[in-house]
Amino acid sequence: TAIIKWFSEYKSFFKADPIFWGHHESLPMLRRTLPTNKTFAVVRNPWDRLVSFYTFARDGQTAWCVNFRKANNLMEEFPTFNQWLNNLERYETLHWFTTTTNQTEWMPDGVTYLLRQENLNEDFKQIQDIVGFHIDLDIVNRTFHKQYQDYYNDHQKQKVAKLFENDIDTFKYTF
Repeated sequence: TAIIKWFSEYKSFFKADPIFWGHHESLPMLRRTLPTNKTFAVVRNPWDRLVSFYTFARDGQTAWCVNFRKANNLMEEFPTFNQWLNNLERYETLHWFTTTTNQTEWMPDGVTYLLRQENLNEDFKQIQDIVGFHIDLDIVNRTFHKQYQDYYNDHQKQKVAKLFENDIDTFKYTF
């Protein structure tokens, strides 16, 4: 979302003409419609990603958050993190992907530039170099929560490791 905002706000300053479309499509979906010679994607540590997903879905006020809570009958009472994680596979995301879709499935053939959420402003400088314009990203849709490690017990940690094994192996994430 921060990257979409950045491209929208500063597009008149680019030396290049990037094509940027949406943020919930997979790379194969985009390639069916758009020519892509340089691509990038943002990945995130799966354990951190789930804590962020949980707190955003629980506390967020965007249309997506409200619709997610409605679609999953979570308007009256939102589950604890432990309950939510135990039922992760049953939640409807309102998108083509599920709550357990690995990030590698978004880009099965890889991308030109892989950015990590953990170092987003630094990694995004590669994209800024291409378009010839450098201003840091704004923080958008921030969730406020403890360190992700504080949310997990050993069983939950292993569940996420199994569900997101491909991401963890491909992107070399650790708990």
